[in-house]
Amino acid sequence: MTPPRPLNLNLMLTYRCNYRCRHCIADCGPERKETASLDACAGFIDACVAADEVATVGYTGGEPFLVPELLTDLMRHVHDHHGLPQGLVTNAFWATSPGVARRRLSELKDLGLYMLTVSLDGFHANHGPTGFVRNAVQAGLDLGLFVTVNTVVTRTGSISKKEAPRILGLPGEDSGVIVREFGPIRVGRAARLLADDEFIETDCEASFDAACGFVQTTPSLAPSGDLYACCCFGDAERGPEERIAHVGNLRDADAGTLLRAMRSDLLLCILAEAGPLAVLAELKRRVPGLRARNRYFTTCDVCVDLFLNPDVRPHLAALLDDYSNTSKRACHG
Repeated sequence: MTPPRPLNLNLMLTYRCNYRCRHCIADCGPERKETASLDACAGFIDACVAADEVATVGYTGGEPFLVPELLTDLMRHVHDHHGLPQGLVTNAFWATSPGVARRRLSELKDLGLYMLTVSLDGFHANHGPTGFVRNAVQAGLDLGLFVTVNTVVTRTGSISKKEAPRILGLPGEDSGVIVREFGPIRVGRAARLLADDEFIETDCEASFDAACGFVQTTPSLAPSGDLYACCCFGDAERGPEERIAHVGNLRDADAGTLLRAMRSDLLLCILAEAGPLAVLAELKRRVPGLRARNRYFTTCDVCVDLFLNPDVRPHLAALLDDYSNTSKRACHG
């Protein structure tokens, strides 16, 4: 067992978003009102720092810039009390000009912002100008921030990793911007609104046959107070216990207790060490004819089958029981 890795805390500040993208795993949109409180978020961060090793703190949504006071007050708290580097994910709707983008990011850099992640794909481009994304990216580079562009791709999508540098006016691979390409995750709105033939699946398991680098290292807090062991859980307001990698709620236990539960959970440990594809392969070996998909796009895509496929869940529970009982027998000689 490898030593625990430092935590990169992920706080979902709100479900509110001025965009309503078809691929959104959390069903965010203008009609959503659920928003976290400053006290709850700050208390969670304080408790995590006291209980474990924290490397970074990140903010997402929804759209964090729709709750600007919460964002800046929380970043100020982290900067003043813990001095941790901070990052955020945004659709860049606020970057209406180069000057506005530079001014807003400069204010946040003074509060500890080091990483800016901006969304650029066909889904987001249906709602806002790509020029705003360009303004945010360029301002981030000018300020010396670590800039990443996330691109969600489908078979029918209009923007991919190859097109991103041209759209953003970047010189190419030496621009200092990391462009990451993902497929939609079959959770939330993506599961309901995207047709099967829009998902890009692959037989090349080498691209996702590995340990998960996010589970247990990116604990994510939803506005409801629900804590998840990774950042791809979906809409936590609707059946949180059924979401991917649900750990518990801060109403029922303190952050330190939840973190210890996350670190010791058998399935989460296996996913962190071996990855979801290894678990699924073992299930298929044990249960010939198991009704699970054979083709996936990412490690997260495999996890969806493990956690949400009703034909897989009972067999997964039985597998974990076997592992747990074997471990107990070994411990007792």
